[in-house]
Amino acid sequence: MKKRSLNKIKQMVSIGMSCIMAGSTCNLPMMLHAEEVQTENMYPTYMVTSFDELNEEIAYQALSIGAEESEINFPDTLKVKVIRQVEEEPSTEADEEESSTEAVEEEASTEAEEETTSKVLESQTEAESQTEEESEVESEPQTEVESQTEIESELQTEVELQTEVENETLESESETEVPMTETEVPETTAASEPQTQVPETTVSESETESTEQLESDTTEEESSIVASLIDSIKGLFAPVEVYAAEEHLTYSAGEGNGAEDSQEGEEWTIEHITWKLDAEKSSLPEFDSSEESAGAVYIYTPTIPETDENGNHYILSEEAILPEIYVMVDCVDNGIVLYSSNIVDSGTCGAEGNNGDNLTWILDDEGVLTISGTGAMANWNRKGSPWYANKDKIESVMIEDGVTSIGKYAFFDCSSLASIKLPNSISSIGIAAFNNCSSLASITLPNSISSIGELAFYYCSSLTSITIPNSVTNIEKYAFCGCSMLASITISNSVTSIAESAFEGCTRLKSITIPNNVISIGKNTFYNCFGLTSVIYLGNTEQWNNIRKNIGNGNDALLNNVKFHEHLPGTAWSNNDTYHWRPCADEACPVKDEPQAQDRCALHEWENGICRVCQYSCNHTGGTATCTKKAVCTECGIEYGEKDSNKHENLYHAAQAPTCTKNGYEAYWKCKNCAKLFSDEAGKIEINNPLKINANGHDLKKVEKKEAGCTETGYEAYWRCKNCAKLFSDEAGKIEINNPVKINANGHALEKVEKKEAGCTETGHEAYWKCKSCAKLFSDEAGTHEINNPVEINANGHNLEKVEKKEAGCTETGREAYWKCKKCAKLFSDEAGTHEISNPLKINASGHALEKAEKKEAGCTESGYEAYWKCKNCAKLFSDEAGTHEISNPVEINASGHDLKNVEKKAPTCTEIGWEAYDTCSHCNYTTYVELPALNHDLEHHEVKAATCTDIGWEAYDTCKREGCTYSTYKEIAALNHDLEHHEVKAATCTEIGWETYDTCKREGCKYSTYVELSKLNHDLEHHEAKAATCTEIGWEAYDTCKREGCTYSTYVELPALGHEDSNNDHLCDACSTKISDHSYESKIAREATTTYTGIRIYTCTKCGHSYTEELAKLPSQTNQADQTNQIEPVNNGNEKDFIGTVTSVFLNVTNFAAKNFIISFWLMIQMLLKAIMQLW
Repeated sequence: MKKRSLNKIKQMVSIGMSCIMAGSTCNLPMMLHAEEVQTENMYPTYMVTSFDELNEEIAYQALSIGAEESEINFPDTLKVKVIRQVEEEPSTEADEEESSTEAVEEEASTEAEEETTSKVLESQTEAESQTEEESEVESEPQTEVESQTEIESELQTEVELQTEVENETLESESETEVPMTETEVPETTAASEPQTQVPETTVSESETESTEQLESDTTEEESSIVASLIDSIKGLFAPVEVYAAEEHLTYSAGEGNGAEDSQEGEEWTIEHITWKLDAEKSSLPEFDSSEESAGAVYIYTPTIPETDENGNHYILSEEAILPEIYVMVDCVDNGIVLYSSNIVDSGTCGAEGNNGDNLTWILDDEGVLTISGTGAMANWNRKGSPWYANKDKIESVMIEDGVTSIGKYAFFDCSSLASIKLPNSISSIGIAAFNNCSSLASITLPNSISSIGELAFYYCSSLTSITIPNSVTNIEKYAFCGCSMLASITISNSVTSIAESAFEGCTRLKSITIPNNVISIGKNTFYNCFGLTSVIYLGNTEQWNNIRKNIGNGNDALLNNVKFHEHLPGTAWSNNDTYHWRPCADEACPVKDEPQAQDRCALHEWENGICRVCQYSCNHTGGTATCTKKAVCTECGIEYGEKDSNKHENLYHAAQAPTCTKNGYEAYWKCKNCAKLFSDEAGKIEINNPLKINANGHDLKKVEKKEAGCTETGYEAYWRCKNCAKLFSDEAGKIEINNPVKINANGHALEKVEKKEAGCTETGHEAYWKCKSCAKLFSDEAGTHEINNPVEINANGHNLEKVEKKEAGCTETGREAYWKCKKCAKLFSDEAGTHEISNPLKINASGHALEKAEKKEAGCTESGYEAYWKCKNCAKLFSDEAGTHEISNPVEINASGHDLKNVEKKAPTCTEIGWEAYDTCSHCNYTTYVELPALNHDLEHHEVKAATCTDIGWEAYDTCKREGCTYSTYKEIAALNHDLEHHEVKAATCTEIGWETYDTCKREGCKYSTYVELSKLNHDLEHHEAKAATCTEIGWEAYDTCKREGCTYSTYVELPALGHEDSNNDHLCDACSTKISDHSYESKIAREATTTYTGIRIYTCTKCGHSYTEELAKLPSQTNQADQTNQIEPVNNGNEKDFIGTVTSVFLNVTNFAAKNFIISFWLMIQMLLKAIMQLW
């Protein structure tokens, strides 16, 4: 939680909710009020009349962004003042009689409440009007003490009015016409008929007889006294209620007489207080500390328990005001500025949102007007701004970043405004925004401003300098007219036109530089600028002549003094392509001696300390750092260096003398930048708050009460302060009044004397009214029919009531039934009342009726007793059956002691308790048993095991390691079963195995299978005899083939054709250089031919190793097996020299084979032919 000073936190409350006043309280119906409490059979009740003020650090709290609601410091106790209410006794007939008057009392009470409401509203209206009148007269703002005193005065006035009306209501119940005030009660009692004084203590039971005796013994005169006492007590001790049950009075009240004393009550501390957010009064209905809710104010009120631990019941008085806690989400880092000053006024000033709430404004007692928010400012007429009524109090204006415009006539006629800070978010200044701000000495216009409205700074007579930013293109009419102290104007190169009378009447303006982008200057723009002697135009003569025709009349000071920075470029120029220069050293320069040319930085166009034209970097000089700001360079205008924490701009605040109710303070100094306070002007001794001078307090003198007569007005007693002459209605000086409380002369103050019923033998009288002032009697409540004596009512005889017979006791006599007159209390032995008796007829005692109580045997530790006899009537005890020996208590039999048995020790287990060895009595429950708690499990952890197809698994579980303990959290996971994949049957062949149809599990790691292997069949062989090769035909060795369908197994070995022997053309082998005819070839099948693929046969010479290959044709299908012998003959006929003959032979063989085997494709024939050719080659 951020720490804030009390004033700062109060300021935060004002920022967040300008409608909430610091220190205000609310009256919420969080508890039952006194009139709402049901009093039947309730606990002791205490009425809370007031709460002590909360510590100010509790009442005003600040939280950081993102803080939790739990960080709020809520007190769980509250100090209060209470009055003890009466504890009601059971209902009686007396209550039923009183209920008959409730309708009349309710009607009177309703009229009194309406009158009370009217008086309270009138009082509040008078107080408000008085406050407004005082605020207009007083020049200085009210302090918190005065504000709080006014609130207390209003509240006390309401309390007085409420108390007065309550008294009127109570007296109206006695049917008295003229309402009495609290102080009139004793005097009225003294002036009227004598009243019996009632002590302030409750009548105890020991001092009274039973209800039955009271009913029988109370006379008519005593009943009248009781009724009178009740009325008196109600008047003296209001508002505490008084109950009468069977004419047994019970009442309680505070010290002294009257409600004013009783309302003080006892000081108590109530515990277990809870706090609840008041959603209606808070900024948001729910607590939120995010950045979006920064600045929100939350108000919490307490909830008091209805009863405490002791059964005491609490109710809340109507006058009791609940305390409140103000909590604000601080956002000092998010753009909201907190001030330690007191707020003079605040409100909204935006052009957007709900009633302009996009912008808010606050004016404090130091004259600082702060405007914050997002968006545009509203526009007003000349005197329409919301702070116009306080315009003379505004000394400086702080506009926060986010505000985009300054509205029309925003600060019109704010003659005390001396300084203003504009953020970079401002884009426009409205018409006459600072019109007639005669104390405004300086203002910095940010580069974000694109337009300056007409009359914007009209007659700002203290303004000394102005810089038009680069974003402005037009200077509107009368913008700076009448700024008589304006000596320096810097016009940016972006300006293209200067409107009519823009600088009219700037009498102290001596020099000005006009950019060459300006193309028009309105009439009277520089009219009455008597001091203007130096005008530099940054263009050439030709350009000036072009715009001169667009310069209006009344600009003689401009036209007569213009000069041009125009001469041949030389070493003196820093930049000869623009109007920008440093001090010109050329003696021929026409503007060399002008004020603008003397300042080497006069024409730089600075951006972040660097001239955007010549790229010159400023070295930063001048300016003064303060406690909150860095120094500002006098050349380029940007901040540089560090802040000086010891450099304050202190403003003197004069000492303020105390008054009767308002504290004063010693003189102090306050820094207008960092808001720190100091007791010395040098700012060396820092203080948190000004040194307080306590208020003197009122010196009051009492003016005694003047009673009103029947026709003459009077007034209540009041107190007058000798110092300030203020009037108060109380001796403590808390309730201020404008005039003494008037006591109207309202005619006769009639008091009703109730009707007196006639007795048995005594006359009575009708009700009548008696004036408390002049003692005259009247027969009507309006006092129109005066009488000398009350109207008499004749005696009406006895009113007898039977008193039932009382039976005699053992030793006490009884009496017969008798009749008693309710009016005169005389006794009669007959119902007709003809036989009067002095006392009821006596019935003698009956003697004891004894009943035996059997003997009780003694126990181990408990004694017994001998048999005795007890009378059923009087409960007396006797040791004998005859009842001759009375005893106080039965004869005691002493205890016998324990008969102990030892029980062996039992050790505890994980889940069951054990015990130490102990003794127990066989006669009673005595034991030395000491329980040993269960040991709890010593757990061992088992990791999880996943289930498989055939095996179960389990989750991770624990088991107890203790021997004999079966505790386990084992939880089994069922086997998954197989995820089967089906495989079709495959038949076995001669060389390959087969299998039956089977299933396998697809889960990873599972080897389940129903696979059954079928063994290979082996070949069913057929033998073929050998055939010798010839010159032209191949032969083969003896071989076997398999007869099974589809099997291609064969041991066939082909013997190549021998070829013809040519003795004339025998040539040499390339490998061994011997005759080909001498070679002997062996053949070997490298790959068997099948019905699908061709085969390969290799021929190798056994002598030299020379070899060649032959491709074997695919085998015919089963239907053509008979033609297997029609194979392709060897390509080599043994005569390699006969190349053409060999090729021809191969071709013929191939063609012949193809003719017989149509399944051989043509391309295969070509391929075999080419291979044969290559091998022969």
